[in-house]
Amino acid sequence: MSDMSDMSDRRAPDDPTAVNDSGTDDDPGAVSDPRSPVERDLRSPHPSRLAPDDPWRARILEAHDASLDHEEDGYLDPRTGWWVFNAAHLAARKSCCDNGCRHCPYV
Repeated sequence: MSDMSDMSDRRAPDDPTAVNDSGTDDDPGAVSDPRSPVERDLRSPHPSRLAPDDPWRARILEAHDASLDHEEDGYLDPRTGWWVFNAAHLAARKSCCDNGCRHCPYV
């Protein structure tokens, strides 16, 4: 007979009853990040993510601001048509994903 005293909960990751030791109390799937959002207006992306001289900047910021005003998670990028998360959504995640998001509040 094997000793089960050292066995932890090892259910499948997709099992809704599995214990998840990573993350935070608010979002158990989030990875803890020691960084906090920088002190900057969420409507102003870091220049390394959206250059001040980008020809699409005004249209991109207009779409971003509209998504913030309507409390949406993001917007369709006017340049590419891709979905882009807005700064409020990214800040609410409480961690940086290190994917180079245009509106990352951690840069």
